[in-house]
Parts: sequence; structure tokens; C-alpha cells
Amino acid sequence: MFDIIIVSSKIRVRKPNAEIFYIALKQFSIRPGEAVFISDDFSSDLICAKGCEIKTIWLDNGIKNKRKRKEKEIARLFQPDATVKNLTEIIPIIRKM
Repeated sequence: MFDIIIVSSKIRVRKPNAEIFYIALKQFSIRPGEAVFISDDFSSDLICAKGCEIKTIWLDNGIKNKRKRKEKEIARLFQPDATVKNLTEIIPIIRKM
């Protein structure tokens, strides 16, 4: 299904280390502005991707717990490029980016 799969444990670099994003960009031969990173983990994933100038989509799946409340507070400061509630919303958003 995917031409390239990057597994952090195999390359020995874990998110939120920016190096993993640059490795992915190099593997795909694209610039940061051409990439989109999607995650349900705002604080450790999306902030780093956005710092690397990669477009971001936050999957805010509605799970309510203490960590998610904190992520909503963080999202006010570091706004993702888009927020979705369901994975089915992603393709139309990417087409508009």
C-alpha cells in the first residue's frame, strides 16, 4: 500500500526529534511545505512537525481525558493547519492545502 515506511525503532530516532521528519522528507524527496503530518498526539508530534515547516493535521478524535484537555490548551497556542474528528475528513482537507 505504501512505497516508503519509516519505523522510528529501525532508524533509532524517535518523535519528537526533528531528525525523523527530515529523514522522511529525504526518503520522499520532498520539501517540508510539500508534506503533511497527521497525528492524534498534539504535544509530542504536531508541534515538532510544524517547527519543521511541515503542514499539520490534528486528529482530535474526541477522547476526553486529562491529556486531551491539555492538548486543546496547547492547540490554542500552536494551531495545526487543520483539525479533523475522523480520518475520513483528511483527504478532502489535503486536496485543499
